[in-house]
Amino acid sequence: MLAAVLAMAAFGSVHASVRNAAEEHHAAGIAFHLERCLENAAREYDAALELDPPAEPTAGQRARVLRLVPRVFVTPNEPFALRDVAAILHPSERIVAFHFFWEDDIDFPDDGEPSDHEVAWVRYDASGNAAALSTLFHGRVITSQQPTRGNGPDGRPRIDVQWGKHGPMPRDWRRLSIATEESDSDVGIADGQEMTLLDYNRATWRKLATGTRAKDHPLAVHHRWPTRYEGDVSSFTTFSREIDVRGLLARRAMMLISRWNNGTLARYLILYNFRPKLEWPEPSSTASLSVALRRRPD
Repeated sequence: MLAAVLAMAAFGSVHASVRNAAEEHHAAGIAFHLERCLENAAREYDAALELDPPAEPTAGQRARVLRLVPRVFVTPNEPFALRDVAAILHPSERIVAFHFFWEDDIDFPDDGEPSDHEVAWVRYDASGNAAALSTLFHGRVITSQQPTRGNGPDGRPRIDVQWGKHGPMPRDWRRLSIATEESDSDVGIADGQEMTLLDYNRATWRKLATGTRAKDHPLAVHHRWPTRYEGDVSSFTTFSREIDVRGLLARRAMMLISRWNNGTLARYLILYNFRPKLEWPEPSSTASLSVALRRRPD
């Protein structure tokens, strides 16, 4: 009996050391990825995922993800298509990360990233029902106070997505507030303020109505991107067109179980470069990886 206990203790110690090593490699991969050193990032991601590899979900887990996938609404005149959706199931917590890859960001044709990566997380209860929704809104985690109310008979949480810039917001975003940051200057907002998301979107509309950040960039011109938002603030904050996110995820089956979001996406699921984003909202067993993942320094 004593030998068995010692063996179990030794196994747990090795397992923890392997997990820590995987975390170090994955954090290094993110750092390289943020600097667009993609070969170095791939090497570090591969080292992390060799130590702690992703797993295929069971049929039951796939069904659960499809029950939880958020409903996504955009403005009727959204200029970019949703290219891909991927789901990462946490192996030990009741949470799923949903990653959305839009064709691009209206203000950044010049960033060398042929996609606009956004993320939302759905926590679920023991019965597999959505219990909480958080989204990453331009570098900040915002959490819905009403994750499923009014979202339809299937109980899936709803996300509204900004025109062109794709900041994802929970359904009750008009009631929520955020602290502004220096990086919000690209939409004409000063940092150090407490601002409602309604006022934030009004300010974003004013900026985009006067013109997008890089409207004269050759890529934006060649691909005929809109040079400004055509419409009033009411239309900018009206999200009435639903995208069939669940259908897209079901068809392509881009789901894996992993602690490591960005590495798993880059090495197993997504064929093009993207900007790495926050791994998990706190509290999480891998929250330490969130430190370097802030919004791009516009």
